[in-house]
Amino acid sequence: LVFSAVDLVRYVSSIVTLNPGDVIATGTPGGVGAARTPQRWLVDGTVMVTTVEGVGQLRNVCRKETISS
Repeated sequence: LVFSAVDLVRYVSSIVTLNPGDVIATGTPGGVGAARTPQRWLVDGTVMVTTVEGVGQLRNVCRKETISS
């Protein structure tokens, strides 16, 4: 991150009221997806882990969406 989690929360909370469970989306860092060589994309079953030191981890499993007609 360019800014620390503390700096991001401090800034965002000066604009809006943050509540427990709120998510601050900061965008995609360089070196992911199309910017990688070779390119790398999320696929069904990929586990994404987001860690905030002193807070914990958030684990998400990527699932392919099935569209019924």
